[in-house]
Amino acid sequence: MGSHAGIHEEHLPRLAHQTLGGSAKALGELYVAFAEDGFGAAHRVLVRRAVARANRLAAAREVPLDTVRAPAARPYQPLDGLALDRALATLTPALRSVFELMAVEGNSHREISAMLRIGVGASKVHLHRARKELRLLLGDGV
Repeated sequence: MGSHAGIHEEHLPRLAHQTLGGSAKALGELYVAFAEDGFGAAHRVLVRRAVARANRLAAAREVPLDTVRAPAARPYQPLDGLALDRALATLTPALRSVFELMAVEGNSHREISAMLRIGVGASKVHLHRARKELRLLLGDGV
């Protein structure tokens, strides 16, 4: 028995089986052995079949989005106005201003940035931080 790129022929069936089972390492070893060696057509067919099998296994692990169920919706719980006022009072003036201009008055980030003379990116960051702090104080309803 000979060897191909350092792989003895008696190891080829094991590597082929491991490749068919999804082993990327075994597939790599087979590929190197046959690519460097110019091995016969029959063994190249084996490598192609192993690659095709590995690709099918990878595709089988993917889950189509239409089969995934959405999480159950939580019942709507209105926020207590007094609790919201207290939580807003704990925010820094910059975070509170952006939150109120966006959530209460319905302004866009571009409008907020012009009013407060900050960048649009800063407006987005302030809103994100304000919501994060409010969620911690009030729960996930914000």
